[in-house]
Amino acid sequence: MSAPPRELMHFLLLTPEERAAAIRRLAAQGWSELSIAAATRLSVEMIRRVLATEAETNTDTGRLP
Repeated sequence: MSAPPRELMHFLLLTPEERAAAIRRLAAQGWSELSIAAATRLSVEMIRRVLATEAETNTDTGRLP
């Protein structure tokens, strides 16, 4: 079995908060949920959960997404 790509290893070494921020940045750049899931090796459901958490935070604070 081969090692994961270097970029993926970097992502996996991030803290959960840093991973969530990276996912939100990719979404803001126009990446689809499916593309983010494929790049991060996370499920689409996990990506949606991260993005939904950010949307709830923006709603609670009155900030725009």
